[in-house]
Amino acid sequence: YSFTPEEDDPGFDADVTAAEYAEAGMAKAKHFALENPGYVAGFVLSHTLHNEVSTLLALPAQFTLADNLVTFYNLRPYWESDEGLWQDCCSLHTYVDDLPYWHDWTGDFPPQAWLPLLFSLAMIALGIGAAWKRVGLIGLLPLVVHLAYSASTAIARVSGWRLILPVDWVGIFYFSLGLSQLTLAVLAIWAGGKAIGRLRFGAESDEAVASQAKFPWRAVLVTSLLVLLIGVSVPLVEVIVPPRYINYGKAQALTVLTGANHRVQAGFDNGAFLEDDNAVALWGRALYPRYYPAGEGEPSDSWSAFTPYPYSRVGFYLAGPQNAQVVLPLDTAPDAFPHAADVLVLGCSDGGLVEAFAVMFYDSELPGLYVPDLPQFPCQVERE
Repeated sequence: YSFTPEEDDPGFDADVTAAEYAEAGMAKAKHFALENPGYVAGFVLSHTLHNEVSTLLALPAQFTLADNLVTFYNLRPYWESDEGLWQDCCSLHTYVDDLPYWHDWTGDFPPQAWLPLLFSLAMIALGIGAAWKRVGLIGLLPLVVHLAYSASTAIARVSGWRLILPVDWVGIFYFSLGLSQLTLAVLAIWAGGKAIGRLRFGAESDEAVASQAKFPWRAVLVTSLLVLLIGVSVPLVEVIVPPRYINYGKAQALTVLTGANHRVQAGFDNGAFLEDDNAVALWGRALYPRYYPAGEGEPSDSWSAFTPYPYSRVGFYLAGPQNAQVVLPLDTAPDAFPHAADVLVLGCSDGGLVEAFAVMFYDSELPGLYVPDLPQFPCQVERE
C-alpha cells in the first residue's frame, strides 16, 4: 500500500519470519488506508471492475464473420491446402490474436464487439434472474462467491489475468443458464407453450413445474461432503507419505561427506564450515546439469546456474527442501553427472546462487565431485 508500490516493495528479508513479515505488512497497509481512504477505495474499485471486465471477456467478445469471409476470399488463391487457409483466416488462434484487449488496450471497443458484449451481458442477466426465480438465494451463491473473491484480490491490489481464473467460470455459468433459458423460450414459442417465463411445454401441469423447482438439498449435501473429503485428502496424503529428502544440518552433512566411501580434501576446515553463516548443506535432486568452460553459458536473469562466468564449472538446479541454483567450479567436465540424481551439496550461498565445493551422489556408485586444491576455506575464496 503506497503511492509508488513498485518502488516501495521491501521484498523478502531472510532474517524475518513469514509471520513477522506479514504482520508488519498488514500494519503498514492499515496505516496507509486510514491516512488515504479515498486513494485506497479508488484502486480497490478499479481492480474489482478489472476483474469483472476480465470475466466478461472470457465470453464471445467479437463478431468478425464479415472480416473473416473477406480474408478467406482474398487468401484462398495463395493456399494449396485449406488447412493453412483456415488457420490464418478463421481459427480460434487468429480470433484471439485479433482481439484488441490483450496488447496495450486503450479501452476502445471495435464496432464488431458491441453486439457480442451486449448479448453476453443480456444472457448473464437472464441467467441470474432464472437462478433467482428457480431456487431463490441459493441461485445467487456463485455470484456472491465471485464478487467476494474479486474484491479480495482487489484489496491485495492485483486483478485480472490468472488471478481471476478461480472464479471466472461464474460468468460462463450464468451465461450458460441465460442461453439455456433463451433456447427453451424459443422452443416454447415454437411448440405453442403458453408461459415462456415458466418454460413449460404443452399441457405440463403447475405441480410438475413446482416439483422441478424444489432444490435438491440431499444431493447437494452428499456432493459437497464428497468434494470436501477429496480436498482434505491432499494434506492428509502429504502427512502420510514420508519426505524424500532429509533436511540435513551442516554437522550431519559433514558426517555423511566424511563417511567410508567419500573423501574430503586435507586442507578442508570443518570448524570454519560450521561457523560460517554463508556455508550451506543442501539435499535434493540435481536437475539439468551442464558443464561450461570459462566464459560460456546461457544468459538468463532467472537461471543464474547457467549464466556465463569467468571460470569453468558444472551448473544445475537443485530441487528439494530448499531450492537453489548451484555451480560447482571444475577444471574439466566430470565423467558422469546424470540428470535428476539425488545429491548432497556443500557450498557457499550469496542468496541467489550456491557455489558448491562438494557434491555427493546419494545411493549411487558415482564418486563425489570436489573443487580441486582449495587453498583455504571455500567461502573465503574470491573468484575473478
